[in-house]
Amino acid sequence: TVLTLVSYRQNLLVGFDLQGSLLEQGVWLEVSHNKMRKVSNKSQSFNRLALGMDYRYTDKTLFLAEYNYNGAGTTKELEYFNISQTLAYSEGGIFLLGEHYLVPGITHFFTPVVFFSSSAILNLNDLSVYGINRLEWSLDENTYFDFSSYGKWGSNDSEYNGQRLIYAISSRLYF
Repeated sequence: TVLTLVSYRQNLLVGFDLQGSLLEQGVWLEVSHNKMRKVSNKSQSFNRLALGMDYRYTDKTLFLAEYNYNGAGTTKELEYFNISQTLAYSEGGIFLLGEHYLVPGITHFFTPVVFFSSSAILNLNDLSVYGINRLEWSLDENTYFDFSSYGKWGSNDSEYNGQRLIYAISSRLYF
């Protein structure tokens, strides 16, 4: 259990995080209230919630799913631009524009040093999807190579419409 209290730019974040296991699955709950300062005598405060679970299907395969509620977001695609100008987005660290999301994912270890993971951020309001795929190879305990792709699906008015298909190769060296 983690309790959080953060004051920033005349705003206040209060939250808690619970983690545990239930029926051999990892589960978590994260809740926060962001009390934002008033702008033009109007409150822009909002709540956020994440509820998730992960399940180790085999020694090599892990599934996860998470539901996210974003109280700063909207259910109307035509309001995406307007809400992106609020304090939640300019100061509160919020980047998702909708209210309801589902994030499924899978990780599979081919060997102890090579794994593949795939996840998606599904906006349940406009049904757009942002997909993330990653293949990681560990040469040794301090050297890693990643091959990643990022892509989107959805209508022209959807949240991820402005995103491009991206491929990336990266390496990490720890010393």
